[in-house]
Amino acid sequence: MKTFFKIIGVIFGLFILSLVFISVAKFKATSDTLANSNKEAQVYVDRVIPQIVENWNAEKLISEASHKLLSINTPENIRSSFSAISNELGKLREYKGSEIYKSNSVSTNGKIENLINIKSRGTFEKATVEFDIVVTGDQSNWRINEFNVKKLVE
Repeated sequence: MKTFFKIIGVIFGLFILSLVFISVAKFKATSDTLANSNKEAQVYVDRVIPQIVENWNAEKLISEASHKLLSINTPENIRSSFSAISNELGKLREYKGSEIYKSNSVSTNGKIENLINIKSRGTFEKATVEFDIVVTGDQSNWRINEFNVKKLVE
């Protein structure tokens, strides 16, 4: 009888160890996927933001916008805002790259959505600004979910 309980104990211990191993492997795979998504999102932002802000190209932002962004801001509102910003800041002189400051994945209706918060800076003819951007998507299908411009005091 004692041997039986020892065998059960060993089997139970092996079962627990296998669960721990599977959990660690899944966590590593998830964190690797999120790290890859972060890098891909940053590459996307560094490619598309200069195209948008170089001459304040509202049409480029509209074409890269998510449904959420376009549900909050109409294309006419974006065009109007970009016209005002262009007059206030002028043309882009230097884009200084981006930095991820927050990322997470959310599951909605069984679909996982990556949300990556990125800050970047640009120097324009009349001021330096910070962009606060949220992109959503995965791999090669990124969209701009939020696009905020903050003029920095120099």
